[in-house]
Amino acid sequence: MLFSCSSLQLGIKKGGDENLTKITNSLLKRLKEENISSLSLDRGYHSYTGTLAKVREKLIEGGIQI
Repeated sequence: MLFSCSSLQLGIKKGGDENLTKITNSLLKRLKEENISSLSLDRGYHSYTGTLAKVREKLIEGGIQI
């Protein structure tokens, strides 16, 4: 599944760190409901820092392969 990190980043920036946790947990729940265990990001994930690096870490901790 291709996932748009740019869209995710915009959603998180509007709500701060609290929204980061909320959106990431919601995303993990949805991925598990859809039986999706891996994502391909829309750009090289190594280039992401800050917010998106945190999201990537949480997804990996949640069992999603990137």
